[in-house]
Amino acid sequence: MSNVYLGGTITPDPKYAEWRTYVATALFEYGIGSIDPMRGKDATDCTVPKSPKETEVWDDGGFVARDYRDILRSDLLFILFEWLPGRQSIGTWAEMGFAYGCDIPYIVVSQIPEVITHPFVWKKAAKVCKDRHEGIEYARFMLGE
Repeated sequence: MSNVYLGGTITPDPKYAEWRTYVATALFEYGIGSIDPMRGKDATDCTVPKSPKETEVWDDGGFVARDYRDILRSDLLFILFEWLPGRQSIGTWAEMGFAYGCDIPYIVVSQIPEVITHPFVWKKAAKVCKDRHEGIEYARFMLGE
């Protein structure tokens, strides 16, 4: 079974978990697996500094090595960029860079002009999609039987 890494922003806002569940379910219907970087993480808790006795495994960037490994074992990245007021998702850009460096194709789903006109997106993405439905169909085209 092919695997798709579900890259993108992780915040306490439930919509960032909900889109991943939706896409994973849709891909599974086509026999395509998914890897969710949010698994085992508490998005409401992972950015709060803790004392050393309270530290979780994902604190202080402990998730970076796992996310990189997950990308290496993926056949395709499905990256969703949404506008976050006041900041970019640096981790999402890193995921895309990991994929590019490892010759793993990636789909970028976004309508943000600064994202879709960036050379790492429009020159290097396998496909730039306007919404997750178009992204799902392209993933199916790339990996489906």
